[in-house]
Parts: sequence; structure tokens; C-alpha cells
Amino acid sequence: MDTIDITDEPADIVGSDKYVTASIVVPTDNQKIEGKGWEIISDNQFFGFGSYWRTESKDGSFKDVEPLKFEVEAKSIGIIFGMMVQNGGKFDVVVDGKTVTTIDSHFKEGWGNYPEAEEVVEFNECSHHTLEIVPCAGQETAVTVLAFLLTK
Repeated sequence: MDTIDITDEPADIVGSDKYVTASIVVPTDNQKIEGKGWEIISDNQFFGFGSYWRTESKDGSFKDVEPLKFEVEAKSIGIIFGMMVQNGGKFDVVVDGKTVTTIDSHFKEGWGNYPEAEEVVEFNECSHHTLEIVPCAGQETAVTVLAFLLTK
């Protein structure tokens, strides 16, 4: 596919009614998700999320990590990820084979780790899409994904 038909500007998730009725995909869901090198962590580090996907690279290469990948039916796709004071990394969000955004989860000089929400993409209509999270090579880093938000 050469193009992705999206609207002009992604919405701000925080304070928006757009995602009030969204489906929320979390690690404990019974959904087929691919991704060698990702683990599901169960703890309360992120204010009650309980579990999240995480991958880490000691040398920054992520050479043994495959994209976190699954199929969705959505008009809008949002992501909740962990902003990290130490070793937060960059990752690409790929939809239907195209990188739609790169997110930097390093909270430089921050006061503590916290969950951050961001809209990834909005399409003109609801349809089937392949969603991938691809860690970017760099310094010793980790990528933490708490949930995906899907609107129809």
C-alpha cells in the first residue's frame, strides 16, 4: 500500500471526548499479538494499569526484538505508553506498513515515570489495519506500551 488516507491533524487525547467510548487493548486481553523480544510485566508502576508490554536493549541495537504487531479494526488509533526518567527509548508506530509517528519516551530530567497518551492516526472511516510498534536503535533503552485505544 502506498498511501494511508488519514485526516489532517491527530486529536489531543487528554480532555477529548473522542476516546471516551474507545476499545482499550491491554496485555491481558485475549488478542493474538506477535512480537519476539517483548515481555508482559505485571506491576503497578504505571498507576493502576497492572500490566504492560516492555522490551529492553542493553546495547541499544534491539537486534533480537521483532515489532509488537497485531490486527485492529478502527477509525482512530491512540496509544498509552510509559514516559521513563531513565532509559526511555524512541519507537516507531507503523500502520499498514507506513511509519505514522516516532515517539520519544525519555522523560529527560523528569520527576518520575508516568503514562502518556497520544493519538497515532485517524482515518476517514473505520477499517482493518495492521499496527506495529518498532523500537528504534540507539543508546541503552527500553520501550513500554501500556494500552492501545481504538475508536470505530
